[in-house]
Amino acid sequence: DLLLLLAILLVLALLSWRMALCVALIVPAYGLLFQRLNPPLRKASRSTRRSRSRLAAYLHDRLQGLAVIKASVRQPVEALRMGRLTRRLARHGSRRASQGGLLQGLAAGTVALSGVVVLAVAALEIQAG
Repeated sequence: DLLLLLAILLVLALLSWRMALCVALIVPAYGLLFQRLNPPLRKASRSTRRSRSRLAAYLHDRLQGLAVIKASVRQPVEALRMGRLTRRLARHGSRRASQGGLLQGLAAGTVALSGVVVLAVAALEIQAG
């Protein structure tokens, strides 16, 4: 991504130093947003992975001992536990999706803003001759 950004800035600089400067001024804003929003996204991803691992381990253990569970009539208790684990996984997954969507939306907004700035500067340069 960094190489692509540098290539775009180089091409813009060859076309117009003003366009390159305007876009270069927008990029640090995205960097700051990314720096601020990335830690909560990583935390949410870790929580989701942990929940998924707990659920997988629980299912593995219960499938191994399915005959014992049936024999001791523990299905209702196991169903409650399974429900708690899946709700926790859904909650953590939703939080991760929310954080990821926010970061993705800000990235798309930054790219759109850069495009608008480039078009505005290009229009001003065309008007000026």
